[in-house]
Amino acid sequence: MRAAFHRLAWRLCHPAIALSLALSLSCLLAPQASAATARVFLVEVAPQSYSQWCWAAVSASAINTLAGGASLSQCEIAEWARERAPERFGDDDCCAMNDDPFTDAPCNRPNHSSQEPGSIEDILNGHGISVQRIPRALTPDEAVAFIDAGHLFIAYQAGLFVDGHFVLVHGYDNDSANNDDDSEDAQTPLLYNFNPAGDKGAMLTPFARIAHSTADDRAPRQWAETLVLEEALPPEAALPASQWDATFEDAPDAPAIISPTAGCHLCALPPPRRPHLLRLLLALF
Repeated sequence: MRAAFHRLAWRLCHPAIALSLALSLSCLLAPQASAATARVFLVEVAPQSYSQWCWAAVSASAINTLAGGASLSQCEIAEWARERAPERFGDDDCCAMNDDPFTDAPCNRPNHSSQEPGSIEDILNGHGISVQRIPRALTPDEAVAFIDAGHLFIAYQAGLFVDGHFVLVHGYDNDSANNDDDSEDAQTPLLYNFNPAGDKGAMLTPFARIAHSTADDRAPRQWAETLVLEEALPPEAALPASQWDATFEDAPDAPAIISPTAGCHLCALPPPRRPHLLRLLLALF
């Protein structure tokens, strides 16, 4: 009788025990949220040498950070790209241009982010750095997850009325104490980024501002593509946020209008458009 009672009790309790075990196991296997509130990696910060060279500046920073003690200059990066795409950057040595940052020399030109010879993707691959191309902006959670895993990334900000811009994101700060602004921007992660425009540099920028940027707070841009550097920096390479001196960049107050003087930001071309299949078919007739 007692044995029968024990078997009945086990049948009644078994589903609850199984459910409890399943829930416990799922908690163990589920991805855990990062306990860190801030993480920043050391990168090279050097303003772009010429008005169109944000692409060369972020490429040099990424390579010199990841490629084991490399110290490539921006003109060496540009010259490498020129040799890959002379039809865009001309026949003259990019390291032999005059010192005028707004020179009209053929090498001082915007560049593509990816999918073209001489693009940033091509430059990084050519210097031993594999790239994961994501044809969109990251979500805030994705941005934090990549940094937590040691992956820096380049955000391409496509221009609406001007050419685009590139920034290298190398950290984040979720500590709202670093942001006294009560606007919507304050509720998003702050991203440490190297902005090569001459008046920028090491920046701490709300995610929303990188996603919807401006040229000199006037010409609008939107984060349209991401190049994630596949080589991961080790966790011990991260710095305490207090040791990285960055300028906080709040939301722009000025309305988004076209600025003909935003030359130092005009340094990125839109990704190349591939022929649509329907257009190819129509071309045959």
